[in-house]
Amino acid sequence: MTAQVHIFTFSGVIAFPRIGGNDLTHSVVQAIKFPLMGRDLLSCTTGAADTSEASAAPAGTAAVWVQVEQGKRVRFELTPAGQTLLVAGATSPILAGETQLQFGHGWRISVLEAV
Repeated sequence: MTAQVHIFTFSGVIAFPRIGGNDLTHSVVQAIKFPLMGRDLLSCTTGAADTSEASAAPAGTAAVWVQVEQGKRVRFELTPAGQTLLVAGATSPILAGETQLQFGHGWRISVLEAV
């Protein structure tokens, strides 16, 4: 089988103040700051990892939004720019669904479909 993983890089989050009637509130709702800075589509199997391009994380990138194909799980590794590429393997952490992770300029993510 094959698992598809979409990644979207962005520069940070913005905060919207939460209005709570007549009561003073200090909580906020946070959202991804658009426009997106970069994107990549990865396709992996249980026997072959795929890795994003460094160009998907241009200057100013602070985080990545990862969307794993519904019903699939992938193992992943993050590699900062200038470091030896870490390829996802059997002992890498698992992701399912979607999440946001710290990411930087030139970083790469490697994914491998989890059994």
